[in-house]
Formats: sequence, C-alpha cells, structure tokens
Amino acid sequence: LPRRVPVHVIPYGIDLAPRDVSRAPARLPLRFGCVGAVLPHKGLHLAAEAFRDVDPMHATLHIWGNAQADPEYARSLRNATLEGVFADEEKDRVFDSLDVLLMPSIGLESFGLVAREAMARGVPVLAADDGGLAELFEDGRGGAHVRAGDAASLRAAIAALIDDPSRIDAWSHDMPRPKSAAAHAGEIEAVYQSVLERRRR
Repeated sequence: LPRRVPVHVIPYGIDLAPRDVSRAPARLPLRFGCVGAVLPHKGLHLAAEAFRDVDPMHATLHIWGNAQADPEYARSLRNATLEGVFADEEKDRVFDSLDVLLMPSIGLESFGLVAREAMARGVPVLAADDGGLAELFEDGRGGAHVRAGDAASLRAAIAALIDDPSRIDAWSHDMPRPKSAAAHAGEIEAVYQSVLERRRR
C-alpha cells in the first residue's frame, strides 16, 4: 500500500455481560482448568505433564472440550479430569468453578478468546508467552506467562500458586478488563468515518 494509506489494527472485543466478578479467596485444593479443543496444538499434554507429581490435595486439573476429536490424544492426558463439552449458557458455571485457567498452547494463538472470557469473569490465566497470548496482560496483572512448550515452566508456576494461593486473589483483584464487543464495533465505525471524511476532503 502507498505510505499515505493508513493501516488500522483493531483487536477483537468479546461479549461482556454485566455481572459481579468478585470471587471467594483461593484456597487448597486449587482447581486449574483448560477450556477448548482437546488437540495437541493446545498443549494440554504439557498441562497434564505439569501435574504429574502434584498432590490432588493441593491442586487438580480439569479439561473441558470434545475428547472425541482425537480420542488417542485425550486418553494420553493422564493426571487430568476430562469434563466433556458444555452449552454456551454454562460458561459462567465452568469458569466460576476454576481458580486459574491454563493456556499452554504450542500453536500460535491469534487472539485468546477463552482467556479473555475467563478474565472477564475474574479468573486469572497462566498462558504461553507466544503469539497472541503474550499480549493478554502484563505479568502480575491478571495472571502470568510461562515458556511456550515447556512443562517445567508451567509446573513451577503452578507450584508457586500452591505455595501462595493469595497470588491468585491479587491477580483477580488487579484483572485488566477485556474490551467489549460494543467497543470493538465502535472502533470499526470510527475507521469507516475517517475513510469517509478523507474522501469528502
């Protein structure tokens, strides 16, 4: 494109239903969870590996998604409870059941919709430090990043939260609010308005 033509990068927004996102203090056993496709590129095997030596009295791992998409892969996810799929209207129940959402993707995520849906409900996130997940938040504000593809890095982050669950409460309290779909639409409309104004000139 010619240099005089502006390029606009507009990150997506999500539906933000008004609701109370205050949460009870985190306490052992902590509930960690993954939500989405039960497929290798989501890095769920890394989460399962990270929980290999975790005492279930301290923390448990739960995975929501369609285990039939890759049954062999799903069977390999030992140390995790497979919860199956859920209806859209059950999102609040699922996210409210979690202390921390895990996003250990090894494929490059372009946005991180599930992470933002969790954050909108006050649920902190441990996410891979690659792709769009690296842009979710600043470390310590709403969660933390771990090395992509590294189960040991994820295990260390989980162990730190088991040792000090109050960090989860601090992350939830300082949670950045994801952008709403309405704000996203407004930004797109503003771009169209700017194009029309340039044409009128």
